[in-house]
Amino acid sequence: MNIGIVTSYVIGGFMLISILAFNISLNTSGQETTISTINQEKRDNLVELLSCDFNGLGYSDDVFNNEPIETSERNKIEFRTSPACVDNGDNTSGELVTLYADSTAFVSSTTNPNDFYLYREDKNGTTQFLVTYFKLKYYKRDVSSGNWEEQSDPAGSGTSQRGIKVRVEIMIESEEPIRISPQGDYIYHRTAWTREFLPNIMNHPWN
Repeated sequence: MNIGIVTSYVIGGFMLISILAFNISLNTSGQETTISTINQEKRDNLVELLSCDFNGLGYSDDVFNNEPIETSERNKIEFRTSPACVDNGDNTSGELVTLYADSTAFVSSTTNPNDFYLYREDKNGTTQFLVTYFKLKYYKRDVSSGNWEEQSDPAGSGTSQRGIKVRVEIMIESEEPIRISPQGDYIYHRTAWTREFLPNIMNHPWN
């Protein structure tokens, strides 16, 4: 047996395995990058819409009488916002928007078991967005101390909604897994977004 030939075959085999492994790594990395980009674009589109809604909360609201938030729950809010967020019109009255989610509702269009729909309703219809987490928190400023205190349901409390801020927490995962863990679990790309909105219309200095 020619040792040199055997050695050449062994070295060649290792090189081939290395090249194949490198190609697989490149393909996996490229796939993860593509999925990550798509996921972040989905988040950015949703964030842009929600930012408009919540920044316009209380639009054209009667400062002394009407309360713009009609429903305030952990996974649902109904409120009046700027018409620019609904139809780009120049209405002088605010438009009603409803956001709600049901984390127990099964989604069959993806392989991600954590997916559920966040719904946004306005006069033009209902739009749905895939998310894996959605939570709302409400805070009211204490007049005497100036501190922010969490409220469970400001719309149903019977008190003024002046001095209110809303915290929105969202997480979005990729619809398909980006890889499999050593334990055999599917790993999904994840992107999160959290923001507290302090609408100017509801937080005038005289509140």
